[in-house]
Amino acid sequence: MARFLPRLVGVGAVVLLALAGTAAAAPRLIYDASVNPPPPPISPPERRALIDLYLARGLSVCPDFQVLFRGSGRFTADQNQTFYLVSNCYTGRASNLYRERLAGDALILNGQNPVYFKAGFADDVAVLPAVGGSRLNAVLTKIWQGPTQGYFWNSTEIMRFAGGTFKSLVYLGPTYADKSTLGTVPTSSRRTLWFDSAAPNLLRMREFTSPQCDTCPDATRPYVPARAKQSLNVLIDLTRPPEDAPWMREP
Repeated sequence: MARFLPRLVGVGAVVLLALAGTAAAAPRLIYDASVNPPPPPISPPERRALIDLYLARGLSVCPDFQVLFRGSGRFTADQNQTFYLVSNCYTGRASNLYRERLAGDALILNGQNPVYFKAGFADDVAVLPAVGGSRLNAVLTKIWQGPTQGYFWNSTEIMRFAGGTFKSLVYLGPTYADKSTLGTVPTSSRRTLWFDSAAPNLLRMREFTSPQCDTCPDATRPYVPARAKQSLNVLIDLTRPPEDAPWMREP
């Protein structure tokens, strides 16, 4: 069966050592695509409360109702909130031939009160710090594609709440990609983001690429941290984000 949304555990020690050696003292790692945590544990009462919120909106709730992500931060206002990404009512293949499920819904709560809902928001999300001078947490969203013609990847962007909704701040291209082309060595690449709060409009993105290994014991396979080499190092100005850089393009 085709792979989709692999849930990776652990961090490639060699890669992190390489990052530590090349990064300046102040910037810190805020995202690492080689680490993809499993869905959060959700208690029956918490799940029931989320289902009740769906029903209160007049939405259907299906047996496949699942919380894909839960994170804390300040997303729509300068107060502590909880961000849920919920998969619900998948009844067949998504409209895109190379996708295996519909994107999850974004649901943000202030305490028990819903303050934001967006159906089909993303496949995965990660909470980032407040970047670009904002007081609100940014979120990294991922849409997964493939496998098709030997490629499996995500399309990733950083989004920030403004004007009543989440808007794109910068497109990051494929932060996770596995490529297998006839006649070439299959490769896997993973991107990382580095941020310095003293320079809130700048992000450093580094990518590492390794030969694929589906039989290696490392939990991050087919990506092999010990064999990975840096393949990209770019500084992104959030005040003037690039629009068509080569590294933004899909495989």
